[in-house]
Amino acid sequence: MSKYQEFDSKIFDITQIMLDCSLTEGQKSELLKISGEIDAAYREGSLSDAERRRLRADMADCGLPLNPVKPAKTPRKKVKGRGR
Repeated sequence: MSKYQEFDSKIFDITQIMLDCSLTEGQKSELLKISGEIDAAYREGSLSDAERRRLRADMADCGLPLNPVKPAKTPRKKVKGRGR
């Protein structure tokens, strides 16, 4: 089982029973814990950026407000100004 499938299964297990189409506090805390695990797996290279985005989108679709994932910034080259 891939890391993506493992996390997808965990998200499904937690959100399988939802009351009034909203998450309970327990479900939110479990999903936040998994979100941290997803981020750690992404940093270590076990998850691709696309997989990470899909998993976070799934959690957001279930009602967990997450900060959007921003792509990594590339460092800008410093440009020397013209002498005045």
